[in-house]
Amino acid sequence: MSYLSDHQQPTTGFAITTGARQLCQGTDLLIHDSQYTPAEFELKSDWGHSTLEFAMWVAETTSSKRLALFH
Repeated sequence: MSYLSDHQQPTTGFAITTGARQLCQGTDLLIHDSQYTPAEFELKSDWGHSTLEFAMWVAETTSSKRLALFH
């Protein structure tokens, strides 16, 4: 299980740090922040949170088996 709370996504595009990638790679369950819609993220991009789309991208990129969303 991997838990990424308050995982700030980049302001443009999607990218993940090496450490976060290693933590999540192949995990059975990724628990990831998904507080904002894309429109909300544009206004609050420095508040330390992410969108559903970014959380899904992280799960797919790291081959996580399941994704749980929260905030």
